[in-house]
Amino acid sequence: MNPQELRQAMSNKAEEARALYDVAKTQDRSVTPDEETLYRSLIEDAKAMRAEAERLEELEGFTTVAKPQNAQYYHPTTITRDTEKSLYFRYLRSGDAGVASELRAYNNTDMNETTPADGGVTVPVGMVQDIKARRDEASLVPKLGLTLVPGKGLTVNYPIDAEDDLLFTSVAEAGTINQDAPALANKAFTLVKYAKFITLTWELLRDEDVKLEAFLTNWVARGWAATLNQLLVTEAIANGTASLTLGSPTAIAAGDIPNLVGKLLPEYQEGAKWVMNPTAYATISALASASVFTFAPHPGGDLAGGGSAMLWGFPVLQSSYMPTPAASAKSLLFGNFNFMGFREGTSLQTIRDPFTAISTGNVRLWFWFDAVFGVLQPEAIKYATQST
Repeated sequence: MNPQELRQAMSNKAEEARALYDVAKTQDRSVTPDEETLYRSLIEDAKAMRAEAERLEELEGFTTVAKPQNAQYYHPTTITRDTEKSLYFRYLRSGDAGVASELRAYNNTDMNETTPADGGVTVPVGMVQDIKARRDEASLVPKLGLTLVPGKGLTVNYPIDAEDDLLFTSVAEAGTINQDAPALANKAFTLVKYAKFITLTWELLRDEDVKLEAFLTNWVARGWAATLNQLLVTEAIANGTASLTLGSPTAIAAGDIPNLVGKLLPEYQEGAKWVMNPTAYATISALASASVFTFAPHPGGDLAGGGSAMLWGFPVLQSSYMPTPAASAKSLLFGNFNFMGFREGTSLQTIRDPFTAISTGNVRLWFWFDAVFGVLQPEAIKYATQST
């Protein structure tokens, strides 16, 4: 290696060593013994490269051979160009989105067997975009039309009107006019972080035939959507309005459907939707042949909306996180979900960590996001409960 290459290699070693401590700092922990050992090894390698570069530069001072016209030397404290690896370690230290955008120009082949020692560049930008798109397809949030709550910081207070009586009162001639005012309140939206990580063996990363990126894209997307759906259903049942107790602990009767619709005030019915478990929807579908009303179209029938499931004129969304019909279960959810708020912090975040499990050669992929749901008007979201 010539002095220029040695200086660059030395700089890369120093970047790797610094990243060990920066990753530990971002995870709010001390470096592990294995990380400390690796740090010392990287520093010793960097020192050796610097000494070798200085020796070669000293020898070149005694030679009359002209340097190549385009030769450049890099001072150890002055890096004048960014390499794929230096960009990656700068991303690990700072999380700078600008660095991530610079990585777009690189070919993400580093997550395969050709460069196992480097551990890859970062989670590919294209992979993150796929996760976002698939999450929207599977999540109930965009389908139900929730109100997106903006704001910065941990907690945002969303003002709501809690006034029940909006009517004017009659006043006799020359009579006293009564004072009225809206009853305002706040709904606090405090972000909660949800996270997981995947540990990948070096052998698995080496084998590109397993289509690892496609698997992780689908796996993380499904987990993200499932978590959001579970949070949405939990909030709707916890803070919506209990409006109907069904006559059976395990069945849904034909009359239960219009009865629950009638519990929702007409001012909320435009845009209202059903949410229920597929088992509940199948139970209701079986009522069609025995009921005056066709509560749910049979498969292959005239489905409204080009194939959308409909129930008494309102769209049906199915979720496995809704309870199945069972004693005391809240099995039917009906309402206008524009009166539920959804606040998302930084969306899905990812980091590729080749250091935490370095003693085994494993790599960890970390994923996290923060979100919160909140019912803004309980009277806009109704649910039915199976009898005990």
